[in-house]
Amino acid sequence: MCPPSAGINPDLSTVARIRNAAMVRFAKDGFGAGLRAIAADAGVTAGLITHHFGSKEGLRRACDEEVLRLARKKTEDSEVLGGPVDLLSQMARAEEYLPASAYTLRCVMEGGPLVASLLDSLIADTVELLRAGVDGGFISPSADEFERVRYLVYSGFGALVFFTRYAASDPTDVEAVIREFQEWSGPVAAELYSTPLITSPAALTEYIRAARTGRRSSAGPKPPEQPPSGRSEATE
Repeated sequence: MCPPSAGINPDLSTVARIRNAAMVRFAKDGFGAGLRAIAADAGVTAGLITHHFGSKEGLRRACDEEVLRLARKKTEDSEVLGGPVDLLSQMARAEEYLPASAYTLRCVMEGGPLVASLLDSLIADTVELLRAGVDGGFISPSADEFERVRYLVYSGFGALVFFTRYAASDPTDVEAVIREFQEWSGPVAAELYSTPLITSPAALTEYIRAARTGRRSSAGPKPPEQPPSGRSEATE
């Protein structure tokens, strides 16, 4: 049996050690990573992986299920307002969550069933948390709480993807990515969440109406005046 790689806790059960090694390897190399590499990381044989998980697809499902379990646990144990970046940030700061954090970031980048399940779970949890905040008087109510939450969660994931691809100093280092993203986005998000972007209630109402009907808001910028066809100011 091969010795476990650095960063994989040898005190974990064999199943947990394989699963964590798979999360880290998938995060580093993508989902094309082979069972032999994962086995070497976990200090086991490839045959033992198939014995416990059946196939690489079965191992992926086990990784997905563990991420969802940890995400629910972290949400229940904290007062995170459901945002994916807040959740990943808290997970990345704890050693036990690092494999799941790295794996989740890879899934967010590449898509797949885990992301859809994680989105659904985060949205549902966040709706309840924000409703409690509204009832407590420290969060503004929304005309459509579910859609507000869906936008916040989607935009959180989207911003994280773009940051990882185009701004992170090392996209392979999940701790660094999350830390850098939090340092950049935290103050910006806090301002957006606490200070109205549109200060006129009438303008906001018109903007929402125009957005829902697909029409340009009268409060928005107007295109420049065009000179009559065939003439220009230069020829006047």
